[in-house]
Amino acid sequence: MSTAVRFFPGTPQSRAALDSRLFTRSTFRRFFESALSERVAHWFLRIPLAVLIWGYGVQKFPGAVTDPGNYGVPAALFVLSAVGEVLGAIALLVGGLFETVRPANRVVGMAGDWLTRLAALAIASSVIGVMAYFHWGSITLGSPHVTYLGLAVYLLLKGNNLSAVGSRAAAQARSRLPVIR
Repeated sequence: MSTAVRFFPGTPQSRAALDSRLFTRSTFRRFFESALSERVAHWFLRIPLAVLIWGYGVQKFPGAVTDPGNYGVPAALFVLSAVGEVLGAIALLVGGLFETVRPANRVVGMAGDWLTRLAALAIASSVIGVMAYFHWGSITLGSPHVTYLGLAVYLLLKGNNLSAVGSRAAAQARSRLPVIR
């Protein structure tokens, strides 16, 4: 009895040879460097950060309207922080749409990149202000504010260019992406 099995018409292959081709390192590498993973992965950073920061900003609005100086923070900084958190969270999501859609117009693509960076700057400065005024001395690496700050600084530095810039595989993956016109 032969171990060769025909999986495709005209090509005899053993089951071991087929299994070794299906589950190789290159299969996983192709998936994780594919166009789909590059267009979707940034949402796992953006959505949680935007939802959490937006929630913090919305909670501040009743106090920002009635008595902004009630928390021991200058009123202008309190209102600016609330507006920055709400608008920054929205801008972070809108900037992410530009990364996902990737318009053919480079000016529009650059606008999405700058929108992401400005949103991240607003979020980072707001988180730094909250840490300085309310949590100074009790901040640890396990604090959620440190996580928010780390995500915001990452998005500030990378913008919409979230893939490895120097990676040849990432450049090949970007070149295979369809451009929406």
